[in-house]
Amino acid sequence: MPTRIIRDGILTSDRVNALSSNAELFYRRLMSVADDHGRFSANLMLLRASCYPLKLDSVKEDSIKKHLAECVDAGLIVPYT
Repeated sequence: MPTRIIRDGILTSDRVNALSSNAELFYRRLMSVADDHGRFSANLMLLRASCYPLKLDSVKEDSIKKHLAECVDAGLIVPYT
């Protein structure tokens, strides 16, 4: 797992503030599993299993899809192929 320092600027970020509470939680969890370049698979099943390993029964793939789209719309995540 990469070492991360989350700066206090995240607390005053307009982009992060634009997210719903659940999307912000997803974004923060995603930062914990992304590699040193901020990359991770956009496969919903992998995102769900990696970001919520102890909550697989309560977090559904549809929620992950919604949170991912919200982060993309806010300009926090840039998908690529």
